[in-house]
Formats: sequence, C-alpha cells, structure tokens
Amino acid sequence: MKFIGFEIKNFRSIGEEWVRISPFTKINILIGKNNSGKSNIIKGLQKIKHINFSKPLPGGAYKIQIDELEYHKRKSENVFGIKLIFDPSVIEEYQVKVEGEIYFLFEGNTDNLMIIDYFLLHQPYHVQRYFFESWSGRIPLKNEFDIIKKLLLKNIVNFFPRLSNLIPEISLVPQFREIKGASGELGLSGENLIGNLREWQIPLIGKENNRDKFDKIEKLVTQLIHLPKAKIEIPPNENVIYINDSGFRLPLDSYGTGVHEITILATAVTTLNHSICCIEEPEIHLHPELQKEFITYISNETTNTYFITTHSNAFIDLPVETQLFHARLISKTTKVTSPINSNELSAAVVDLGYKASDIIQSNGIIWVEGPSDRIYVNRWIELFSDNKWVEGKNYLIMFYGGRLLSNLTLNEDDDVDNFIELLKINRNAIVVMDSDKKKSSERVNKTKKRIKEECENNGSLSWITHGREIENYLDDKVISEVISEIVVENVEISLNQYNKIGDTISKRLRSKEIDDINFDGNKIKFANLLAGKTSFEHIDSQLKKILSKIDEKLLEWNG
Repeated sequence: MKFIGFEIKNFRSIGEEWVRISPFTKINILIGKNNSGKSNIIKGLQKIKHINFSKPLPGGAYKIQIDELEYHKRKSENVFGIKLIFDPSVIEEYQVKVEGEIYFLFEGNTDNLMIIDYFLLHQPYHVQRYFFESWSGRIPLKNEFDIIKKLLLKNIVNFFPRLSNLIPEISLVPQFREIKGASGELGLSGENLIGNLREWQIPLIGKENNRDKFDKIEKLVTQLIHLPKAKIEIPPNENVIYINDSGFRLPLDSYGTGVHEITILATAVTTLNHSICCIEEPEIHLHPELQKEFITYISNETTNTYFITTHSNAFIDLPVETQLFHARLISKTTKVTSPINSNELSAAVVDLGYKASDIIQSNGIIWVEGPSDRIYVNRWIELFSDNKWVEGKNYLIMFYGGRLLSNLTLNEDDDVDNFIELLKINRNAIVVMDSDKKKSSERVNKTKKRIKEECENNGSLSWITHGREIENYLDDKVISEVISEIVVENVEISLNQYNKIGDTISKRLRSKEIDDINFDGNKIKFANLLAGKTSFEHIDSQLKKILSKIDEKLLEWNG
C-alpha cells in the first residue's frame, strides 16, 4: 500500500474547503503567485510526519502541534483537518489487487487529533482483513458494509502504528541556500556541506558507503555543468571546493552562483533515499535549461518523491512525468487545482506572470479575412485607444482568407483532426468576420455561428460585423471625400448597411457618367486612403461598442 496524497483544511491560508494534493507522482510541481499558499501546502505535508500514530493519547486522540498562527485566520475554532490517501493497488500480505483509494480522515486541534472517517473500498473481505487481524473471514453483504464500517471505526486505531511506516520521511530544502560551515551535521540548505563532502571523499573504514554518496554528487554536479570528466576535490586543510577539469583546477565559486546552487541541491537529493523531498524555488540562479536538466536527473537517478514550489515556467513543460498543482489565493484563501487541459494550463502560465511577448511573440492575434480588413482594424484601434496599442508588440493581425474559415476552429476538444486549431498558434484570439447579410433579417451562416460559439466557450472574442462587410462601418463623408478626390469631381456616396461598397460606388459613378474606379480590384489601395481620412468622430456607436470590447481584451492580454 502506497501513500499517494493528502487533503488539508483550516491550516494557514487554507480555509474550510479541503485542498486536495493527490495523486502524487515522482515529480510534483506547485506553481502560483507569491503568497498564493504554496509554502503552506508544503508545511501542511510536513505536519503529517509529526503525528505519532503509534502512541495515541488517552481517549484515542493523537498529538499534533498546531501553533496559534497556523489556524486559518488565526482562529482555533477553525478545526484543523488532514486526510491521508493511499493506493491499495496491491495489498501485499494477501496478494490481492484492488482499485481506487483508501483514506483516513482526522480532525482536531493541538493534542486532540481524532479519527473521523475512513474508507477501505468496496472489497471489504480482503481489504478489511488487511487492517484487522481478528477479521472473521465472512464476506459481508453490501447493506452490512456501512454498519461494519461504523463498528470498526473504534478499532481501526490498532492499525495506525503500521500507518506511520507507510509515510516516508519528509524533508525540506528551503529557498534560502548557502554553502557555509565545515563541521557538524549536514543541513539540506548547505550548512556544513564542505566538511561532510571532505569526510565522504575519503571515508573512514566501515563508512565506505559515504564514498558512494560523494561519487553521486560529483556525477550530478559535473553532468549539470557540462564537464562530465571533471572531479570535485576538497583539500584536507582548506574550507573550499575545487572543480578539477583535466588538471585545470578552480574554486567552485569561480563557476558562478548557479554551480554553487546546484551543488547544494545535488547534495540534498543524493543524501536522501526513498523520502519525500520538498524543494522551494530550485530555479534560483539556474538557467531554464539547467532547471530542466536537474529535474530530469532527479527523476531518473534518485529514489525520492519530490514536491517543488516554483515561479518558473521551465518546470511546466518537462521531458519527464510530472503532476502539476496550481495554487491561487481567492478571497484570502488558498485554492488548488490540477490543470488537466490546455486552457487551465494557460491560466497557470499567466499566473506565473508570463506573456507571449516574453518569448518575442505578440500577446494575441486578431484574425481577419484579408489585408484591407487589417488596415481598417488597425486604424480604428489606433483612434479608439489613442495610440495605446501597437501592432507587432501588443497584438498581431493575421489573415484566415474568407472561405478558409470553415477549416478553422477555436475549439479545445481533442477530436479536431479536420480543423486547423487557431489557439495552438496563440491562445489569445479575436476573430473578425463579415456577416455577409444582404438584409437585417438574414442570419449568418453555420461556420460563423460555430466560430462565435467556440469563442464564447473559451473566452475569446468574436466580431461579426453589424452590416454586410467591415467597410459598412465607414463614414459616408469619408467615402465621398476619397472618391471625389480620385475622380476629381464632387461625388456623394451613401452606403446602406447591407450593400457592398464597391457596387454602391460603381452605381453612383455610372449615374454621373464617370468611369468606374474598380474598387474591389484595388481594395488595399482604397483601404489605405479611407483609413487615412478617418478620425475618431467618424466612428459610430456600433463600432465603438466592439472597439471597447477589443480594448478590454488587449488590456487583458498585455496586463
């Protein structure tokens, strides 16, 4: 039976709602903003090992030390709770395979932690027999199970001495680490590291296994600094660590703070075996590539289970199996989720403070049909925001090309093989579509309706034009001025919302016996002329509404 998780409530920033950290894997990553509760989760995990299950107090309670400051909101009436979760995939003594999870739930205060509930699955014969030596052997009927469970609750304490053995040692490598001291007990944050490495380098008789520790630490450090043939040396009369690279010897400090940091971490993870090792912010002073190499190494070369608190996105996309937990502070209370889809994962990355522009990408994409649409949208955003947003930095405009829209999707379902997934290009998206309506009573086609619904489902913004096309937002005075300048004659254009601008211009020019200017064949040229003549006063109320929504999205994307 294996310890695979826990739940906790009313502890520090964790409130009445249970916070679940389960199931564990070998590498467990806790991410979130500062003061979101990551460290409190680690402290809660450490509390588990301080419960002495082998020595119950009079009355059946268990001793646990909860300081006044550790109760949620510093109120002892907020009863502390802890639930221990185990995987019973094989109950070894009886060679029985079962599925699900076993848990034991405790609640109470200092010196008064009581067993409240437990769950031993729905295979009571094998599982119950594992916990109670006096089990009669009869398989109870289903309707008897709850009754039996209540009766056995009083006797389950007989199992708890075994429970302590199922929970590994829990150790903490804190975020403040420094190599210091040359004698005494080794600390996981670098205390007395030099003296202990010196002893392990040439161990006393009977302590030869310490040389194995030294060799493992040397292998990890030299591998991570990409000097695989180098050796670590600690002289007998100097409190300094040397790196000897094929005869070229330099003190460890000469290799920079990152190597100093990795030496402390390497020593910590190597000296622990089959433990739960909690590491706070291992990314300090480490390049992202080195962060990933460190995690890969401890996953493949050590025997521990790890809980790592971090602000680094390098730990999200790792080449080894990890379990991700996202901590957030909501109404001054820690909430934890385990992201299971790309939308939740994106929210976790945003919570770390990363934006697409941090990797030299625009923070979002506005998708339009073609180049002339880009010219109008850019001009309107410029006018509405008073030049606050810059294309290429704050957003990018890309073309989807009219009928190709039917091949695109903003859906996040796994079964989208027949579509191009726009959110894989950039998760922040605005999609601009001409309604193509010839009159107000017409409905938009199925493709545009689908895109609109997909945007609503994932928090993106869709803009289906109020009139027929995007040009129908243009002011009649602007159109008239541009056309009059081109034909060198006063021409007044009145564009109906549901008429095509090219047809309207051609019809008006024919009525004045003026040669056609082929608007549709020169849309980019005319878009530049029309956008150049447009000012803020030419933006009507319908257009202002959508520009306001776009402005809100751009603010969201850019922080």
